[in-house]
Amino acid sequence: MNLEEFQHLARLYAIGALEPDELREFQTVRAFLGPRAERYITDCRRLNDAIVSDLEPIPPSPTAREKVLRLATRDRIGG
Repeated sequence: MNLEEFQHLARLYAIGALEPDELREFQTVRAFLGPRAERYITDCRRLNDAIVSDLEPIPPSPTAREKVLRLATRDRIGG
């Protein structure tokens, strides 16, 4: 496995998407590369966490429903 293949598998590893045979090969190369591999895996996990946190819905503020209803009522009434 070359470095590019390891990096590809590291990205899949970070999201838990490796098949058992890929995982075995990945773990072998991971052990061989040592700290360099660990840094890359950490970076992949951080990137994944950042993407996931951007995708999570944010609950609306407690007053959002009131504001929307007030605007809708005002527009409907013409005021």
